[in-house]
Amino acid sequence: MEFNVQLQLAGLLEWMAQQMTACRGKTAVIGISGGKDSSTVAALAVAAYGRENVMGVLMPDGVQPDIDYSQALVETLRIPHVTLNIHDAVQGVVAELEKAIRGIAKAAPIRNLLLKCGVYCCENASLPVSVICNRAFLALNSIKDDMNHAVARFDDPINQRICRERDMEARFEDALQNQEFVVWYQPKFDVRTERMVGAEALVRWRKQDGTVVSPGEFIPLFERDGLIIRLDEFVFRSVCRIQKKLLAQFGSVFPISVNLSQNSLHYPGMIERYARIVAEEELEAKCVPIELTESAEQQMIQIKDLAQKMVELGFPLHMDDFGAGYSSLGNLNALPFHVLKLDKSLVDYIGNYRGNQVLQHIISLAHSLGMDILAEGVETQEQVQFLREVGCDYIQGYYYSKPLPEQTFLDNVARWHESGDDCGLQIKRALRV
Repeated sequence: MEFNVQLQLAGLLEWMAQQMTACRGKTAVIGISGGKDSSTVAALAVAAYGRENVMGVLMPDGVQPDIDYSQALVETLRIPHVTLNIHDAVQGVVAELEKAIRGIAKAAPIRNLLLKCGVYCCENASLPVSVICNRAFLALNSIKDDMNHAVARFDDPINQRICRERDMEARFEDALQNQEFVVWYQPKFDVRTERMVGAEALVRWRKQDGTVVSPGEFIPLFERDGLIIRLDEFVFRSVCRIQKKLLAQFGSVFPISVNLSQNSLHYPGMIERYARIVAEEELEAKCVPIELTESAEQQMIQIKDLAQKMVELGFPLHMDDFGAGYSSLGNLNALPFHVLKLDKSLVDYIGNYRGNQVLQHIISLAHSLGMDILAEGVETQEQVQFLREVGCDYIQGYYYSKPLPEQTFLDNVARWHESGDDCGLQIKRALRV
Protein backbone atom coordinates (compact mmCIF):
# COMPACT_ATOMS: atom_id res chain seq x y z
CA MET A 1 0.00 0.00 0.00
CA GLU A 2 1.27 3.44 -0.88
CA PHE A 3 0.64 6.57 1.09
CA ASN A 4 1.04 10.19 0.28
CA VAL A 5 1.88 11.28 3.81
CA GLN A 6 1.27 14.91 4.48
CA LEU A 7 3.50 15.58 7.47
CA GLN A 8 4.35 19.04 8.66
CA LEU A 9 7.95 18.12 9.34
CA ALA A 10 9.80 21.33 8.53
CA GLY A 11 7.45 23.56 10.49
CA LEU A 12 7.01 20.90 13.14
CA LEU A 13 10.75 20.81 13.74
CA GLU A 14 10.87 24.50 14.56
CA TRP A 15 7.60 24.42 16.47
CA MET A 16 8.60 21.48 18.64
CA ALA A 17 11.94 23.08 19.45
CA GLN A 18 10.06 26.13 20.75
CA GLN A 19 7.24 24.31 22.49
CA MET A 20 8.82 21.13 23.86
CA THR A 21 9.87 22.67 27.15
CA ALA A 22 6.26 23.59 27.93
CA CYS A 23 5.01 20.20 26.72
CA ARG A 24 7.67 18.16 28.48
CA GLY A 25 6.28 14.97 29.91
CA LYS A 26 3.21 14.97 27.70
CA THR A 27 2.34 12.46 25.01
CA ALA A 28 2.63 13.45 21.37
CA VAL A 29 -0.31 12.43 19.22
CA ILE A 30 -0.35 12.17 15.45
CA GLY A 31 -3.92 12.31 14.27
CA ILE A 32 -4.67 10.22 11.15
CA SER A 33 -7.40 11.25 8.77
CA GLY A 34 -9.69 8.59 7.35
CA GLY A 35 -11.50 10.86 4.92
CA LYS A 36 -11.56 14.23 3.24
CA ASP A 37 -12.94 16.08 6.22
CA SER A 38 -9.49 16.54 7.63
CA SER A 39 -10.31 19.74 9.46
CA THR A 40 -12.73 17.70 11.58
CA VAL A 41 -9.95 15.24 12.33
CA ALA A 42 -7.67 18.02 13.53
CA ALA A 43 -10.45 19.57 15.64
CA LEU A 44 -11.42 16.24 17.22
CA ALA A 45 -7.82 15.38 17.96
CA VAL A 46 -7.39 18.70 19.73
CA ALA A 47 -10.63 18.26 21.65
CA ALA A 48 -9.74 14.73 22.73
CA TYR A 49 -6.11 15.14 23.63
CA GLY A 50 -5.47 18.83 24.08
CA ARG A 51 -3.78 21.27 21.71
CA GLU A 52 -0.38 20.83 23.34
CA ASN A 53 -0.48 17.08 22.68
CA VAL A 54 -1.35 17.12 18.98
CA MET A 55 1.79 17.31 16.89
CA GLY A 56 0.49 16.80 13.37
CA VAL A 57 -1.91 15.06 11.02
CA LEU A 58 -1.13 12.27 8.57
CA MET A 59 -3.17 12.21 5.37
CA PRO A 60 -3.85 9.07 3.28
CA ASP A 61 -3.04 8.89 -0.42
CA GLY A 62 -5.21 10.97 -2.65
CA VAL A 63 -6.53 13.31 0.03
CA GLN A 64 -5.41 16.87 -0.45
CA PRO A 65 -5.45 19.31 2.44
CA ASP A 66 -8.28 21.78 2.12
CA ILE A 67 -8.40 25.40 3.27
CA ASP A 68 -10.09 24.52 6.56
CA TYR A 69 -7.45 21.90 7.28
CA SER A 70 -4.55 24.30 6.70
CA GLN A 71 -6.26 26.97 8.74
CA ALA A 72 -6.85 24.49 11.59
CA LEU A 73 -3.19 23.59 11.61
CA VAL A 74 -1.95 27.17 11.55
CA GLU A 75 -4.48 28.71 13.92
CA THR A 76 -5.44 25.84 16.23
CA LEU A 77 -2.30 23.70 16.27
CA ARG A 78 0.07 26.56 15.42
CA ILE A 79 2.01 24.33 13.02
CA PRO A 80 3.02 25.90 9.67
CA HIS A 81 1.73 23.75 6.82
CA VAL A 82 4.84 22.27 5.24
CA THR A 83 4.31 19.05 3.32
CA LEU A 84 6.64 16.08 2.91
CA ASN A 85 5.44 13.62 0.28
CA ILE A 86 6.40 10.00 0.77
CA HIS A 87 5.50 7.41 -1.89
CA ASP A 88 6.41 4.10 -0.33
CA ALA A 89 5.09 1.02 1.37
CA VAL A 90 3.90 1.27 4.95
CA GLN A 91 7.23 0.09 6.33
CA GLY A 92 8.98 2.76 4.29
CA VAL A 93 6.72 5.38 5.83
CA VAL A 94 7.62 4.13 9.31
CA ALA A 95 11.32 4.24 8.46
CA GLU A 96 11.00 7.80 7.17
CA LEU A 97 9.09 8.86 10.26
CA GLU A 98 11.73 7.23 12.45
CA LYS A 99 14.41 9.28 10.73
CA ALA A 100 12.37 12.48 11.01
CA ILE A 101 11.54 11.95 14.71
CA ARG A 102 15.20 11.39 15.56
CA GLY A 103 16.07 14.55 13.67
CA ILE A 104 13.52 16.51 15.66
CA ALA A 105 14.84 15.15 18.95
CA LYS A 106 18.41 15.93 17.97
CA ALA A 107 17.56 19.52 17.09
CA ALA A 108 15.45 20.15 20.20
CA PRO A 109 16.86 22.51 22.85
CA ILE A 110 16.47 19.84 25.55
CA ARG A 111 19.32 17.37 25.95
CA ASN A 112 18.60 13.66 25.65
CA LEU A 113 15.04 14.32 24.54
CA LEU A 114 13.20 11.08 23.82
CA LEU A 115 10.39 11.33 21.26
CA LYS A 116 8.20 8.43 20.22
CA CYS A 117 5.43 8.09 17.67
CA GLY A 118 2.61 5.59 17.25
CA VAL A 119 1.19 5.09 13.77
CA TYR A 120 -2.04 3.51 12.63
CA CYS A 121 -2.52 3.25 8.86
CA CYS A 122 -6.25 3.64 8.44
CA GLU A 123 -7.82 1.55 5.66
CA ASN A 124 -11.40 2.01 6.80
CA ALA A 125 -12.63 5.59 6.43
CA SER A 126 -15.72 4.84 8.55
CA LEU A 127 -13.74 4.21 11.74
CA PRO A 128 -14.34 6.80 14.47
CA VAL A 129 -11.46 9.18 15.08
CA SER A 130 -11.28 8.01 18.70
CA VAL A 131 -10.60 4.42 17.55
CA ILE A 132 -7.96 5.58 15.08
CA CYS A 133 -6.15 7.66 17.67
CA ASN A 134 -6.40 4.96 20.33
CA ARG A 135 -4.79 2.45 18.00
CA ALA A 136 -1.95 4.89 17.38
CA PHE A 137 -1.60 5.23 21.16
CA LEU A 138 -1.45 1.44 21.55
CA ALA A 139 1.33 1.31 19.01
CA LEU A 140 3.12 4.07 20.92
CA ASN A 141 2.79 2.18 24.21
CA SER A 142 4.37 -0.91 22.66
CA ILE A 143 7.75 0.90 22.43
CA LYS A 144 7.60 3.12 25.50
CA ASP A 145 10.49 1.19 27.10
CA ASP A 146 12.31 0.49 23.82
CA MET A 147 15.32 2.75 23.42
CA ASN A 148 16.05 1.47 19.91
CA HIS A 149 12.85 2.56 18.18
CA ALA A 150 11.11 5.91 17.95
CA VAL A 151 8.15 4.82 15.79
CA ALA A 152 5.82 1.83 16.01
CA ARG A 153 2.93 0.87 13.75
CA PHE A 154 -0.28 -0.71 14.96
CA ASP A 155 -0.20 -4.24 13.52
CA ASP A 156 -1.53 -7.77 14.04
CA PRO A 157 0.64 -8.64 17.09
CA ILE A 158 -0.57 -5.52 18.89
CA ASN A 159 -4.15 -6.28 17.91
CA GLN A 160 -3.79 -9.86 19.15
CA ARG A 161 -2.41 -8.61 22.46
CA ILE A 162 -5.40 -6.28 22.84
CA CYS A 163 -7.77 -9.18 22.20
CA ARG A 164 -5.97 -11.31 24.81
CA GLU A 165 -6.14 -8.52 27.35
CA ARG A 166 -9.84 -7.96 26.74
CA ASP A 167 -10.43 -11.68 27.16
CA MET A 168 -8.51 -11.73 30.46
CA GLU A 169 -10.50 -8.77 31.78
CA ALA A 170 -13.79 -10.36 30.71
CA ARG A 171 -12.85 -13.66 32.38
CA PHE A 172 -11.64 -12.16 35.66
CA GLU A 173 -14.90 -12.49 37.63
CA ASP A 174 -15.51 -16.07 36.51
CA ALA A 175 -11.86 -16.92 37.20
CA LEU A 176 -12.24 -15.79 40.81
CA GLN A 177 -15.51 -17.68 41.25
CA ASN A 178 -14.16 -20.85 39.62
CA GLN A 179 -10.95 -20.79 41.69
CA GLU A 180 -8.75 -20.48 38.62
CA PHE A 181 -6.46 -18.17 40.60
CA VAL A 182 -4.34 -20.16 43.05
CA VAL A 183 -1.63 -19.15 45.48
CA TRP A 184 1.78 -20.81 45.36
CA TYR A 185 4.43 -20.39 48.02
CA GLN A 186 8.17 -19.93 47.57
CA PRO A 187 10.05 -20.77 50.78
CA LYS A 188 12.64 -18.49 52.35
CA PHE A 189 15.67 -19.98 54.10
CA ASP A 190 18.01 -18.89 56.84
CA VAL A 191 21.47 -18.52 55.29
CA ARG A 192 23.29 -19.88 58.34
CA THR A 193 21.10 -22.86 59.25
CA GLU A 194 19.64 -23.53 55.78
CA ARG A 195 16.25 -24.06 57.44
CA MET A 196 12.97 -22.77 56.06
CA VAL A 197 11.87 -19.69 58.00
CA GLY A 198 9.12 -18.21 55.86
CA ALA A 199 7.65 -17.93 52.38
CA GLU A 200 6.34 -15.51 49.79
CA ALA A 201 2.84 -15.89 48.34
CA LEU A 202 2.70 -15.80 44.53
CA VAL A 203 -0.49 -15.87 42.49
CA ARG A 204 -0.91 -18.19 39.50
CA TRP A 205 -3.74 -18.44 36.95
CA ARG A 206 -4.67 -21.81 35.49
CA LYS A 207 -7.82 -21.70 33.37
CA GLN A 208 -10.38 -24.49 33.55
CA ASP A 209 -9.14 -25.85 30.22
CA GLY A 210 -5.67 -26.23 31.74
CA THR A 211 -4.14 -23.20 30.02
CA VAL A 212 -1.68 -21.34 32.24
CA VAL A 213 -1.56 -17.55 31.98
CA SER A 214 1.81 -16.03 32.80
CA PRO A 215 1.85 -13.65 35.80
CA GLY A 216 3.96 -11.34 33.64
CA GLU A 217 0.96 -11.03 31.36
CA PHE A 218 -2.03 -10.67 33.66
CA ILE A 219 -0.54 -8.80 36.64
CA PRO A 220 0.58 -5.68 34.66
CA LEU A 221 -2.82 -5.65 32.94
CA PHE A 222 -4.74 -5.83 36.22
CA GLU A 223 -2.50 -3.13 37.66
CA ARG A 224 -3.52 -0.85 34.80
CA ASP A 225 -7.25 -1.53 34.96
CA GLY A 226 -7.55 -1.68 38.76
CA LEU A 227 -8.53 -5.37 39.06
CA ILE A 228 -5.29 -5.95 40.94
CA ILE A 229 -6.99 -4.56 44.07
CA ARG A 230 -9.35 -7.53 44.23
CA LEU A 231 -6.60 -9.97 43.27
CA ASP A 232 -4.35 -8.63 46.04
CA GLU A 233 -7.11 -9.16 48.59
CA PHE A 234 -7.73 -12.67 47.29
CA VAL A 235 -4.06 -13.55 47.85
CA PHE A 236 -4.08 -11.90 51.29
CA ARG A 237 -7.16 -13.85 52.40
CA SER A 238 -5.64 -17.08 51.07
CA VAL A 239 -2.49 -16.52 53.11
CA CYS A 240 -4.49 -15.76 56.26
CA ARG A 241 -6.48 -18.95 55.72
CA ILE A 242 -3.36 -21.11 55.40
CA GLN A 243 -1.78 -19.39 58.42
CA LYS A 244 -4.82 -20.23 60.51
CA LYS A 245 -4.54 -23.83 59.36
CA LEU A 246 -0.86 -23.96 60.33
CA LEU A 247 -1.58 -22.37 63.71
CA ALA A 248 -4.26 -24.96 64.48
CA GLN A 249 -2.03 -27.85 63.41
CA PHE A 250 1.32 -26.83 64.89
CA GLY A 251 0.57 -24.10 67.41
CA SER A 252 2.82 -21.65 65.59
CA VAL A 253 3.26 -20.02 62.21
CA PHE A 254 6.07 -18.42 60.32
CA PRO A 255 5.75 -15.29 58.17
CA ILE A 256 4.26 -15.61 54.69
CA SER A 257 4.63 -12.30 52.89
CA VAL A 258 2.22 -10.90 50.32
CA ASN A 259 2.79 -8.34 47.60
CA LEU A 260 0.72 -5.18 47.73
CA SER A 261 0.37 -3.09 44.58
CA GLN A 262 0.37 0.69 44.58
CA ASN A 263 -3.30 0.55 43.52
CA SER A 264 -4.27 -1.43 46.62
CA LEU A 265 -2.16 0.73 48.88
CA HIS A 266 -3.97 3.90 47.81
CA TYR A 267 -7.43 2.35 47.80
CA PRO A 268 -9.50 4.02 50.56
CA GLY A 269 -9.68 1.95 53.72
CA MET A 270 -7.62 -0.95 52.34
CA ILE A 271 -5.10 -1.01 55.18
CA GLU A 272 -7.85 -1.11 57.81
CA ARG A 273 -9.61 -3.78 55.74
CA TYR A 274 -6.52 -5.99 55.81
CA ALA A 275 -6.21 -5.46 59.57
CA ARG A 276 -9.82 -6.60 60.02
CA ILE A 277 -9.20 -9.73 57.94
CA VAL A 278 -6.24 -10.64 60.15
CA ALA A 279 -8.32 -10.06 63.28
CA GLU A 280 -11.22 -12.15 61.94
CA GLU A 281 -8.83 -15.06 61.41
CA GLU A 282 -7.47 -14.57 64.97
CA LEU A 283 -3.95 -14.00 63.68
CA GLU A 284 -1.28 -11.42 64.40
CA ALA A 285 -0.40 -9.01 61.62
CA LYS A 286 3.28 -9.93 61.92
CA CYS A 287 2.41 -13.30 60.38
CA VAL A 288 1.65 -11.58 57.07
CA PRO A 289 4.43 -9.15 56.10
CA ILE A 290 3.66 -6.72 53.29
CA GLU A 291 6.02 -6.45 50.33
CA LEU A 292 6.15 -3.11 48.53
CA THR A 293 7.98 -2.91 45.22
CA GLU A 294 10.48 -0.09 45.17
CA SER A 295 9.40 2.61 42.73
CA ALA A 296 10.31 6.20 42.09
CA GLU A 297 11.26 8.03 45.25
CA GLN A 298 8.46 10.57 44.84
CA GLN A 299 5.87 7.74 44.87
CA MET A 300 7.48 6.07 47.86
CA ILE A 301 7.57 9.28 49.86
CA GLN A 302 3.88 9.81 49.10
CA ILE A 303 3.05 6.55 50.88
CA LYS A 304 5.14 7.34 53.96
CA ASP A 305 2.10 7.91 56.17
CA LEU A 306 0.40 4.78 54.83
CA ALA A 307 3.53 2.71 55.46
CA GLN A 308 3.80 4.03 58.99
CA LYS A 309 0.17 3.16 59.58
CA MET A 310 0.79 -0.42 58.45
CA VAL A 311 3.70 -0.72 60.85
CA GLU A 312 1.57 0.67 63.69
CA LEU A 313 -1.04 -2.01 62.92
CA GLY A 314 1.67 -4.65 63.23
CA PHE A 315 2.47 -5.45 59.59
CA PRO A 316 6.22 -5.83 58.91
CA LEU A 317 7.27 -4.11 55.67
CA HIS A 318 9.60 -5.60 53.07
CA MET A 319 11.14 -3.52 50.28
CA ASP A 320 10.90 -5.78 47.24
CA ASP A 321 13.16 -5.75 44.16
CA PHE A 322 15.79 -3.43 45.62
CA GLY A 323 18.35 -2.78 42.91
CA ALA A 324 16.00 -3.43 39.97
CA GLY A 325 15.93 -0.28 37.87
CA TYR A 326 15.44 2.84 40.01
CA SER A 327 16.84 2.56 43.52
CA SER A 328 17.09 5.29 46.12
CA LEU A 329 18.90 5.25 49.45
CA GLY A 330 16.46 7.97 50.49
CA ASN A 331 13.70 5.34 50.58
CA LEU A 332 15.64 3.35 53.16
CA ASN A 333 15.79 6.39 55.41
CA ALA A 334 12.25 7.65 54.87
CA LEU A 335 10.23 4.45 55.12
CA PRO A 336 10.09 1.95 58.04
CA PHE A 337 11.14 -1.24 56.26
CA HIS A 338 12.05 -4.32 58.28
CA VAL A 339 13.52 -6.39 55.44
CA LEU A 340 15.38 -5.33 52.30
CA LYS A 341 14.99 -7.82 49.43
CA LEU A 342 17.88 -7.75 46.98
CA ASP A 343 16.72 -8.18 43.40
CA LYS A 344 18.05 -11.10 41.37
CA SER A 345 19.80 -8.64 39.04
CA LEU A 346 22.18 -7.80 41.92
CA VAL A 347 22.64 -11.43 42.96
CA ASP A 348 23.62 -12.32 39.40
CA TYR A 349 26.69 -10.06 39.75
CA ILE A 350 28.18 -12.28 42.46
CA GLY A 351 31.62 -13.33 41.29
CA ASN A 352 32.29 -9.94 39.74
CA TYR A 353 34.57 -7.80 41.91
CA ARG A 354 32.51 -4.62 41.63
CA GLY A 355 29.26 -6.55 42.05
CA ASN A 356 30.61 -8.19 45.18
CA GLN A 357 31.59 -4.83 46.61
CA VAL A 358 28.16 -3.32 45.90
CA LEU A 359 26.36 -6.21 47.61
CA GLN A 360 28.67 -6.21 50.61
CA HIS A 361 28.14 -2.49 51.23
CA ILE A 362 24.36 -2.66 50.71
CA ILE A 363 24.11 -5.46 53.28
CA SER A 364 26.30 -3.56 55.73
CA LEU A 365 24.21 -0.40 55.29
CA ALA A 366 20.91 -2.24 55.75
CA HIS A 367 22.13 -3.91 58.92
CA SER A 368 23.30 -0.57 60.32
CA LEU A 369 19.76 0.72 59.74
CA GLY A 370 18.26 -2.22 61.62
CA MET A 371 17.01 -4.11 58.57
CA ASP A 372 17.43 -7.76 57.66
CA ILE A 373 18.56 -8.72 54.17
CA LEU A 374 16.94 -11.30 51.90
CA ALA A 375 18.50 -12.20 48.55
CA GLU A 376 16.12 -13.22 45.75
CA GLY A 377 16.84 -15.42 42.77
CA VAL A 378 19.70 -17.38 44.34
CA GLU A 379 20.54 -20.33 42.11
CA THR A 380 24.13 -21.50 42.75
CA GLN A 381 26.33 -22.73 45.59
CA GLU A 382 28.78 -19.92 44.81
CA GLN A 383 26.06 -17.32 45.43
CA VAL A 384 24.98 -18.98 48.68
CA GLN A 385 28.54 -19.11 49.98
CA PHE A 386 29.22 -15.46 49.17
CA LEU A 387 25.96 -14.28 50.74
CA ARG A 388 26.73 -16.28 53.87
CA GLU A 389 30.20 -14.72 54.11
CA VAL A 390 28.95 -11.13 53.79
CA GLY A 391 26.20 -11.56 56.39
CA CYS A 392 23.04 -11.91 54.33
CA ASP A 393 20.20 -13.13 56.55
CA TYR A 394 17.79 -14.98 54.26
CA ILE A 395 17.77 -16.57 50.81
CA GLN A 396 14.95 -17.17 48.37
CA GLY A 397 15.50 -18.88 45.04
CA TYR A 398 15.66 -22.07 43.01
CA TYR A 399 18.85 -23.21 44.76
CA TYR A 400 16.69 -24.24 47.73
CA SER A 401 13.18 -24.33 46.31
CA LYS A 402 11.03 -23.17 43.43
CA PRO A 403 7.48 -21.88 44.16
CA LEU A 404 5.31 -24.73 45.47
CA PRO A 405 1.57 -25.43 45.22
CA GLU A 406 -0.26 -25.17 48.53
CA GLN A 407 -0.40 -28.84 49.49
CA THR A 408 3.26 -29.47 48.66
CA PHE A 409 4.20 -26.43 50.71
CA LEU A 410 2.10 -27.64 53.67
CA ASP A 411 3.72 -31.07 53.46
CA ASN A 412 7.16 -29.45 53.62
CA VAL A 413 6.15 -27.38 56.63
CA ALA A 414 4.88 -30.53 58.39
CA ARG A 415 8.18 -32.34 57.78
CA TRP A 416 10.08 -29.29 59.02
CA HIS A 417 8.10 -29.25 62.28
CA GLU A 418 8.48 -32.99 62.75
CA SER A 419 12.25 -32.68 62.50
CA GLY A 420 12.36 -30.38 65.59
CA ASP A 421 15.79 -28.66 65.79
CA ASP A 422 15.09 -25.27 67.37
CA CYS A 423 12.07 -24.57 65.12
CA GLY A 424 10.64 -22.13 67.65
CA LEU A 425 13.83 -20.11 67.82
CA GLN A 426 14.06 -19.80 64.03
CA ILE A 427 10.40 -18.82 63.73
CA LYS A 428 10.83 -16.11 66.35
CA ARG A 429 13.87 -14.76 64.55
CA ALA A 430 12.03 -14.67 61.24
CA LEU A 431 9.09 -12.92 62.90
CA ARG A 432 11.52 -10.47 64.55
CA VAL A 433 10.07 -11.26 68.00
